[in-house]
Amino acid sequence: PDFEGSEDVMRREHIELPLKQKGGMGEYEAVYDPHIRGLHVVRVKLNGVEIAGSPVQVTCTPGPPVASKSRLLHPAVPPVTHTPCTMRIELHDRFGNPVGKGGAKVDGRAMGAAAGQCTVEDHQDGNYSLSFTANAIGDYKVTVRLENKDELAPISMYFAEGKKPKMFEAPPAAAAPGKGPGKERAPSPATAPAAAPAAAPAAALAAAAPSSP
Repeated sequence: PDFEGSEDVMRREHIELPLKQKGGMGEYEAVYDPHIRGLHVVRVKLNGVEIAGSPVQVTCTPGPPVASKSRLLHPAVPPVTHTPCTMRIELHDRFGNPVGKGGAKVDGRAMGAAAGQCTVEDHQDGNYSLSFTANAIGDYKVTVRLENKDELAPISMYFAEGKKPKMFEAPPAAAAPGKGPGKERAPSPATAPAAAPAAAPAAALAAAAPSSP
C-alpha cells in the first residue's frame, strides 16, 4: 500500500509518512507526531486507490504549556508610578501552539525599588493578565513561573513618574440644629423661681373664723 501520510487541513501541508510492516498478516503501521493543532487528514492508498476507511480525519489538541515556548508581553502603555501596570501572558505547548485553555498555575513577581505584589488573572483561554503597582520611579524586572517550576523569559522596564493618588478627606460633620456659623442660639432667659404665697395677717384670720354662740 501507499501511505500518503497526514495533511494539515488548515495549512494545507502534506507530509509523507514512513510505513512499517507488522508481522506477516498484511498489517502496516505508521507513526505520526503532529506539531500543529487542529484538523489533520490521513489517506491510505493501495495501488493508487484509497482503501476502505480512507481518508481518516484526526483532530489534534495542544499539549501542556511549556515555559520556554510561552511569552510574557510588555504592557500596552508605558508604565508610570502609582498606576497599575498590566501585562499579558500567553501560554504555548512545546510546538508553539496556543494551549487554548486555562487552569495552569501561573505566578508573577516584580522586583524593584517599590514594587507591589503581583496578581494574576486566568482568562480560561490560555491567556493570563499580570498586574502590579510601582510606587517609585526606576527600573523594574518582572518574572513569571509556570507550575512552580520553569520561568518564562523575564521583562525589564522603566517606570516614569505618575500622578499620586489624592488623599481622602472626610466631609465636614453636619452642624447640629440651631448651630453653625452665624447661627448661635440665644440663651434662654433665666426663669425666676416662683415666690411662695405670703402669710395672711392674723386679724384677717380671726375675722374669717366663725363666732361662738
